Amino acid sequence: MKKSFINLTILFITLAFSTNASQERFEEIEKRLAEIEVKTYSSFLNFSGELETRYDNFTREDKDDSAASKNVSNSYFSNFFRLNLDAKPHRDVQFYGRLSMAKYWNDFYAYGNRPVTALSGSTGRNKTNGEVYVERAFINWSFAKSYILSIGRLPTIDGGPKHLHLSSSELGSYPLASFSAIFDGMALTKEFTGNGWNLKTRAIYTPFQTPNFSSTLEGVRNSDGAKLDSKSDVFVLNIDLKKYQMSFAESSSTILQIMRVNNLDFYTVNNGTTALGNNTASFTTLSFYNEFTNVLDTNTDLYLTYKYSWTKSKGCLIGSGTTCTTGGFYSNGPEKSTTGYNLWLGAKNEIFEENYIGFEYIYNDTYGTTSNSAKAEIANLYGVTASKTAHIFYTNHINSALSLIVGAYQQKTWRTFTGGVFTLGSPANLKTNVTYSRFIAHF
Repeated sequence: MKKSFINLTILFITLAFSTNASQERFEEIEKRLAEIEVKTYSSFLNFSGELETRYDNFTREDKDDSAASKNVSNSYFSNFFRLNLDAKPHRDVQFYGRLSMAKYWNDFYAYGNRPVTALSGSTGRNKTNGEVYVERAFINWSFAKSYILSIGRLPTIDGGPKHLHLSSSELGSYPLASFSAIFDGMALTKEFTGNGWNLKTRAIYTPFQTPNFSSTLEGVRNSDGAKLDSKSDVFVLNIDLKKYQMSFAESSSTILQIMRVNNLDFYTVNNGTTALGNNTASFTTLSFYNEFTNVLDTNTDLYLTYKYSWTKSKGCLIGSGTTCTTGGFYSNGPEKSTTGYNLWLGAKNEIFEENYIGFEYIYNDTYGTTSNSAKAEIANLYGVTASKTAHIFYTNHINSALSLIVGAYQQKTWRTFTGGVFTLGSPANLKTNVTYSRFIAHF
């Protein structure tokens, strides 16, 4: 590279002082210098991406209410654009990033309030105005031989089993049942490798923060003027074991995760009182994900996810004096605890080359906490509490650059909650049917 640059510099100086130098030669030099600059950048910065066009058709029927307004049906086209980039500026430092955009086709006229992406954990996944957002941006710093420090906007979405739909390698580092929302934070990973296995232990810290943009130093107060904590600590311990060339399967992936969320404050929608206290919730979740590939040489992949959660709610979402008029997180009183679980099962089979069919059963208990903020589907496939869902899909890798996925799912919901998670909920009898197609270009 240096030799080429020196040669071009000598050539440039010679031509600059030559009375016979033509404009064409100067343009040629500029072109060659531009090519060198592009090669210099591309030597350490790599790009890839996807453009996905999605079609969703859905119907929802309220079996307990015959009113026409309760039964809805609709369909939408939408686009998703994802640009991945990575760089290795040093042998011990790697950077990963992704820019993303999501929008409905030609939504010039829209009703209601467009989603506020900063509040949802789904930046770049919400279908807004076509803005491009930073979905992830983090560095991996390798040190002391087998330790990795990750810091920035972490890859906390699209965890297993999302990759099975596309029949690809893993898309995210953490099980989707634990969480699928875009978080900032830091993680320390220790890796162990043996004959036919790989083990990663990872400790993650990703605090929820609540700045007051009107007065950063002042902080945040509730409706009674009481000062609120501006930070809720979240700690995660993730153990990820990969095994290869097993007697009954080609490989297995086992992830065990423990997560603790301390005093998450819902003051943004709070009208609580000092007497009752603002509504806060603390969670502890234990998640297990297990996946086997090519079981018994049948080209079949199987997965199971189980999560158990403990939730403690304090204070009230809405109160009057000492009366709790609207309860807190999965509660009707100022201090309540609930438990719940989630159980997901799935299978995918390669019926012939680059053509796959899959099935999933998704059961979310009445108070089993779920999080699928960064979803693409029009009706939440994984993230609805008190529901059971049957999902079937077909995937065709048309070629190395194009993929087609078509599928359908039916979801039955037996309880609904204020704001999705508040109060003990009300009995419901909802049935949602969705058919969809995804046409994805990889580049």
